[in-house]
Amino acid sequence: MTTKRIKGLFILHKTAYDRIYGERELSEINRYVDIYAPVQTPESIMENPALLNDAEVIFSGWGMPAMDKEFLDNAPNLKAVFYGSGTVKYFITDDVWDRDIKITSAFAANAIPVAEFALGQIILSLKSVWHHSRDIKRQRTFERSRCFGPGMYGSTVGLISLGMIAQHLCGLLAPFNVKVIAYDPYIEQAAADRLNVEMCSLDD
Repeated sequence: MTTKRIKGLFILHKTAYDRIYGERELSEINRYVDIYAPVQTPESIMENPALLNDAEVIFSGWGMPAMDKEFLDNAPNLKAVFYGSGTVKYFITDDVWDRDIKITSAFAANAIPVAEFALGQIILSLKSVWHHSRDIKRQRTFERSRCFGPGMYGSTVGLISLGMIAQHLCGLLAPFNVKVIAYDPYIEQAAADRLNVEMCSLDD
């Protein structure tokens, strides 16, 4: 007995498609979903909105068009959007929630490389790498600069907001014996305690 496959579309910028959906991901999607049209961009789907009519699921990423009433009227069978990037705020409207369409996002996965990059910048900044780099370029010599950075040990690192990226960053900072302070008016104290973060005002 053959199981009917779900009807699906890709809608996103072409560069985003190439970066998000690799061979493994496409193989897994094709096991369950009938992708019945070529990859659509925000522009092409607006030019041919009738393509949305059969879509039960949409796979997207950077470049997802706004899911307003006009968009959803053309997609009467849509049940879920799998968004392979971070924030979904720019394309979600109240009409989506009224239709009870499921939305997923890769924000947690995206947070990992961003937090790793932030950790690298913190380490380099506390060692005054940017100051040394500027001096070398300006003085055209590799003689050591007189500016010495304190390094990580015993330093204080301040974070503005404790979203997914910052929370992962707190874990990466844990082995370095630094004091982490943060401003976030929305986080509960119990969560801050779990992250070993001292909450403070934005001015502080």
